[in-house]
Order: sequence, then C-alpha cells, then structure tokens
Amino acid sequence: MGESYKINCEIKFVNGGEPGDPEPYGHIMLHPQNVQSYGYSLWKQELDGNSTPTVASTTATVTIQADSRPERLYFSGTVKEYDLLSQHDLLADGSKGMSSGLAGEEIKLLGGESKDDYVTIKWSVE
Repeated sequence: MGESYKINCEIKFVNGGEPGDPEPYGHIMLHPQNVQSYGYSLWKQELDGNSTPTVASTTATVTIQADSRPERLYFSGTVKEYDLLSQHDLLADGSKGMSSGLAGEEIKLLGGESKDDYVTIKWSVE
C-alpha cells in the first residue's frame, strides 16, 4: 500500500459579507489523487444551531497512504455558515469539484454566488 505520510493542514473559513468570525459546518475531504471518490476526512462539523462553534481558522492532521511523498493534493467539501436570521451562506460548494495545490500554496474551495465566501487550505507533509 505504500508509505505513511502525515499531512498537516491550516484551514481558514471566510465569510466576507458579514462581521465577526463565521460559524462553519459541513465537511472537507483530502484526496491524495485526482479521484473524488477516494479520500480522507479532513474536517467535519455538524450543524448545531446557536451552538455551532465560531471558527475563523483551525488546523487538522491526517495520515495518508501513498506510494511516494505527495507533491500535489486535492481537496473538496461542502461548508456552510450558520446564520440565525437569514439563509446560511455557502463557503465551499462541493458541486464545484476538487481544488488542488502544492505544499505551502493557498488552495481555495469556492463557495456560492458571493466571491467573498470561501475556504482556504495550506498543507505540509512530514
């Protein structure tokens, strides 16, 4: 199956149209290859109404199996932002497919209609 590699990720949630930090919920997947059906769960948060945590950024670590040290990784997911009084904003739209990048690059998962709503990921490998 190959070697084990520890992938460290910094995830930022951006909801540009609103003041304060977002209350994100949903999931983000890490894919070692350009195959959306195969991946590792990187981040997950259930919708919990008013108790959905306020999070501007977080870190996540996952150990993957690969034949060689990863040079490019792929990410996908659906992340929404909880709003008490209005429609929940879409920070990452899973129907837009995967985004990829090299270690240290800022990778952007695009959200809904607003260009100010998105998720960024930077990763490194050990």
